Amino acid sequence: MRKIATIFLLIVAFGMVFSGVVSAQEVTTTVIDENGNPATTVCNGDTVTIDVVANNTDDITLEDPFVNITALKNSSLVVNPTTAIMYYNGIPYTNDPNDPFFWWEPDWGWVWWIGWAVDDNAMYPGETAILDVTALVKETGAIKVTSDFYAWPEQVEDPILLDSDSYTFQSVPCRHCHPHGATVPMQATGAPLAVAALGLLSIIGGAVYGKLR
Repeated sequence: MRKIATIFLLIVAFGMVFSGVVSAQEVTTTVIDENGNPATTVCNGDTVTIDVVANNTDDITLEDPFVNITALKNSSLVVNPTTAIMYYNGIPYTNDPNDPFFWWEPDWGWVWWIGWAVDDNAMYPGETAILDVTALVKETGAIKVTSDFYAWPEQVEDPILLDSDSYTFQSVPCRHCHPHGATVPMQATGAPLAVAALGLLSIIGGAVYGKLR
């Protein structure tokens, strides 16, 4: 009976530790607009910054930690991997194209391999990694960016999902630059009224001038 109780307690203890790994809030995702604020509504064609923070908040060493970053629509954001900067425990790392820590993986999407800068490819308790990468907004509507944090905790053979976090913002049509430098509101169809009126006056003026001649 004591053996059964001991085994049961060990199973419960292991379950508490393991569930702590997978349930801890260890990753956050924020999309930052051109003014440096969390994006709510941005113009289609603007550049935003995807900011992802991953923390090892548990007492377990994480082997080969990585984050999979995806957007609700694959074509809604054009990510520039050459702009990626990773801060690991406050130390900045740039994305080397010959040895990248951030790259496109057809089967996954954008992959941020935190282990690239970590000693022994292991993320120890209390350590923090931050990724900043710019992206061009290419579609209108709601855009959702999701980060999934994976790793191999000690004595675990397959990677597990530690945490997931999403951020949603709106992309809308905005004012665009007129060929002569002035800005005019975007129209659903047709030309702005001022331009149309000017064209009509030109036509009338040309007709009157022709009759006078």
